[in-house]
Amino acid sequence: MVKSVFGNDRVLRVLALWYGLWQGGHFLFNLIGLADGGAGARALLAPGLEANAWKVMWASWAADLLFASPAGMLFAWRRLRGRKATAWGLASTAVSLTTAGLVYHVQWVYAGRLLLDGVAARAVLASWAVCPVLFVLLVIEALNKDM
Repeated sequence: MVKSVFGNDRVLRVLALWYGLWQGGHFLFNLIGLADGGAGARALLAPGLEANAWKVMWASWAADLLFASPAGMLFAWRRLRGRKATAWGLASTAVSLTTAGLVYHVQWVYAGRLLLDGVAARAVLASWAVCPVLFVLLVIEALNKDM
Protein backbone atom coordinates (compact mmCIF):
# COMPACT_ATOMS: atom_id res chain seq x y z
CA MET A 1 0.00 0.00 0.00
CA VAL A 2 2.76 2.48 0.89
CA LYS A 3 4.57 1.78 -2.38
CA SER A 4 1.41 2.06 -4.43
CA VAL A 5 0.51 5.38 -2.83
CA PHE A 6 3.97 6.95 -2.86
CA GLY A 7 5.78 5.16 -5.66
CA ASN A 8 8.97 3.20 -5.12
CA ASP A 9 9.39 4.08 -1.47
CA ARG A 10 10.66 7.56 -2.41
CA VAL A 11 8.69 9.49 0.21
CA LEU A 12 9.74 7.11 2.98
CA ARG A 13 13.37 7.43 1.95
CA VAL A 14 13.17 11.23 2.03
CA LEU A 15 11.42 11.13 5.43
CA ALA A 16 14.01 8.63 6.69
CA LEU A 17 16.81 10.98 5.60
CA TRP A 18 15.14 13.93 7.34
CA TYR A 19 14.45 11.85 10.45
CA GLY A 20 18.01 10.53 10.62
CA LEU A 21 19.44 14.03 10.34
CA TRP A 22 16.92 15.34 12.86
CA GLN A 23 17.73 12.57 15.34
CA GLY A 24 21.45 13.18 14.80
CA GLY A 25 20.96 16.84 15.70
CA HIS A 26 18.75 15.84 18.61
CA PHE A 27 21.46 13.47 19.84
CA LEU A 28 24.05 16.26 19.73
CA PHE A 29 21.66 18.67 21.48
CA ASN A 30 21.17 16.10 24.25
CA LEU A 31 24.92 15.52 24.61
CA ILE A 32 25.52 19.26 24.87
CA GLY A 33 22.70 19.37 27.39
CA LEU A 34 24.52 16.86 29.54
CA ALA A 35 27.65 18.99 29.40
CA ASP A 36 25.85 22.16 30.53
CA GLY A 37 23.72 20.42 33.16
CA GLY A 38 20.57 20.88 31.12
CA ALA A 39 20.64 24.68 31.21
CA GLY A 40 20.20 25.12 27.45
CA ALA A 41 17.40 22.57 27.20
CA ARG A 42 15.69 24.01 30.26
CA ALA A 43 15.85 27.51 28.76
CA LEU A 44 14.37 26.28 25.47
CA LEU A 45 11.79 23.72 26.61
CA ALA A 46 10.93 24.58 30.20
CA PRO A 47 11.65 28.23 31.00
CA GLY A 48 10.46 29.05 34.48
CA LEU A 49 9.22 25.58 35.36
CA GLU A 50 9.89 24.39 38.89
CA ALA A 51 12.50 21.74 39.67
CA ASN A 52 9.88 18.96 40.04
CA ALA A 53 8.77 19.53 36.47
CA TRP A 54 12.32 19.42 35.22
CA LYS A 55 12.88 16.03 36.89
CA VAL A 56 10.18 14.57 34.63
CA MET A 57 11.89 16.16 31.64
CA TRP A 58 15.08 14.23 32.48
CA ALA A 59 13.21 10.95 31.85
CA SER A 60 12.26 12.19 28.41
CA TRP A 61 15.80 13.32 27.77
CA ALA A 62 17.29 9.98 28.80
CA ALA A 63 14.90 7.99 26.58
CA ASP A 64 15.79 10.15 23.58
CA LEU A 65 19.52 10.09 24.21
CA LEU A 66 19.79 6.39 25.00
CA PHE A 67 17.31 4.96 22.51
CA ALA A 68 15.22 7.16 20.18
CA SER A 69 18.11 9.08 18.62
CA PRO A 70 20.50 6.13 18.10
CA ALA A 71 17.67 3.91 16.82
CA GLY A 72 16.43 6.70 14.55
CA MET A 73 19.87 7.23 13.04
CA LEU A 74 20.26 3.44 12.55
CA PHE A 75 16.83 3.28 10.90
CA ALA A 76 17.70 6.13 8.51
CA TRP A 77 21.11 4.66 7.64
CA ARG A 78 19.63 1.22 6.94
CA ARG A 79 16.68 2.67 5.01
CA LEU A 80 18.95 4.74 2.81
CA ARG A 81 21.06 1.64 2.11
CA GLY A 82 18.01 -0.14 0.71
CA ARG A 83 16.75 -2.03 3.76
CA LYS A 84 13.32 -1.35 5.19
CA ALA A 85 14.31 -1.37 8.88
CA THR A 86 10.65 -0.77 9.68
CA ALA A 87 10.93 -2.09 13.25
CA TRP A 88 13.78 0.32 14.05
CA GLY A 89 11.81 3.22 12.62
CA LEU A 90 8.64 2.28 14.46
CA ALA A 91 10.44 1.86 17.77
CA SER A 92 12.35 5.12 17.42
CA THR A 93 9.36 7.20 16.32
CA ALA A 94 7.16 5.64 19.03
CA VAL A 95 9.65 6.69 21.71
CA SER A 96 10.01 10.11 20.08
CA LEU A 97 6.22 10.58 20.10
CA THR A 98 6.08 9.50 23.74
CA THR A 99 8.92 11.72 24.94
CA ALA A 100 7.61 14.75 23.05
CA GLY A 101 4.19 14.12 24.53
CA LEU A 102 5.78 13.97 27.97
CA VAL A 103 7.59 17.28 27.42
CA TYR A 104 4.45 19.07 26.28
CA HIS A 105 2.32 17.42 28.97
CA VAL A 106 4.73 18.66 31.65
CA GLN A 107 4.61 22.15 30.17
CA TRP A 108 0.81 22.12 30.15
CA VAL A 109 0.53 20.76 33.71
CA TYR A 110 3.15 23.01 35.32
CA ALA A 111 2.85 26.16 33.18
CA GLY A 112 -0.79 25.78 32.15
CA ARG A 113 0.13 26.08 28.47
CA LEU A 114 2.64 24.98 25.88
CA LEU A 115 5.80 27.04 26.17
CA LEU A 116 6.07 28.08 22.54
CA ASP A 117 6.88 31.73 23.16
CA GLY A 118 10.08 31.90 21.17
CA VAL A 119 10.90 31.24 17.55
CA ALA A 120 13.35 28.51 18.59
CA ALA A 121 10.71 26.63 20.60
CA ARG A 122 8.28 26.76 17.66
CA ALA A 123 11.03 25.64 15.28
CA VAL A 124 11.75 22.62 17.48
CA LEU A 125 8.09 21.63 17.39
CA ALA A 126 7.87 22.20 13.62
CA SER A 127 11.03 20.17 12.96
CA TRP A 128 9.58 17.32 15.01
CA ALA A 129 6.40 17.23 12.90
CA VAL A 130 7.97 14.63 10.58
CA CYS A 131 7.94 12.08 13.44
CA PRO A 132 4.18 11.41 13.60
CA VAL A 133 3.90 11.37 9.80
CA LEU A 134 6.75 8.87 9.55
CA PHE A 135 5.26 6.76 12.35
CA VAL A 136 1.90 6.47 10.56
CA LEU A 137 3.57 5.58 7.25
CA LEU A 138 5.71 2.94 8.97
CA VAL A 139 2.63 1.45 10.64
CA ILE A 140 0.98 1.23 7.22
CA GLU A 141 4.13 -0.38 5.84
CA ALA A 142 4.26 -2.87 8.71
CA LEU A 143 0.64 -3.83 8.11
CA ASN A 144 1.16 -4.15 4.39
CA LYS A 145 0.90 -7.77 3.26
CA ASP A 146 3.66 -7.27 0.67
CA MET A 147 6.30 -6.81 3.37
